Amino acid sequence: MNNGTITIEYEQGNIRDVYGRLLAYVYVEGQSVQEALLKDGFARVAYIMNPPYRYLDLYRDDESLARREKLNIWSRPNFVTKWGFSGCVSL
Repeated sequence: MNNGTITIEYEQGNIRDVYGRLLAYVYVEGQSVQEALLKDGFARVAYIMNPPYRYLDLYRDDESLARREKLNIWSRPNFVTKWGFSGCVSL
């Protein structure tokens, strides 16, 4: 997914969470960016406020698959933590 038509789908109900973050799903040429990142092990499901969300179960399944296959962020033992990623500096 390097380029293409971008589509944004907003979460049903509130489009912002309690921290003001936009709740939206991003697609490039009809393919979910969030799902691609999760499946490839470049993202994780975290900081879920006031579920349910439309694709939460699907995203958790995608994350579990990447974790089982030890892809990218899941390939390093103890890199993914409850609070983020070990060794990362917050600004």
